[in-house]
Amino acid sequence: MRVVKDGDLIFLSHINSIYNMKVDEVLRINKSLLELEDVRTKSYGIREYYMITDGFIKRSWNKIRFYNYDKAEFSLNIKDKRVDELEKFRNSYISIEVRETSLLRYFTWTFLS
Repeated sequence: MRVVKDGDLIFLSHINSIYNMKVDEVLRINKSLLELEDVRTKSYGIREYYMITDGFIKRSWNKIRFYNYDKAEFSLNIKDKRVDELEKFRNSYISIEVRETSLLRYFTWTFLS
């Protein structure tokens, strides 16, 4: 669990399985949503895949799920800090979501984990 607030950025980087090129998905926290802020890649094919060749279309989700397989080299940075725990869950499904919680619940979870 990581603490985030509105406006914070999350960077999900990986190697696209179709084009075998690096892509960085930039997500911004907006309440309980993950908004796609930008897609950074050198590949025109990946830009087509994301349907952003003629302009960027913002999208948002309350949860993102992906398969963290070895060859994709997934990495996750939240507020410029790498989430090293992602390495422990190779070849597994990973879910990222934003949840609002009270301070009491947060401190209880933090100290009892």
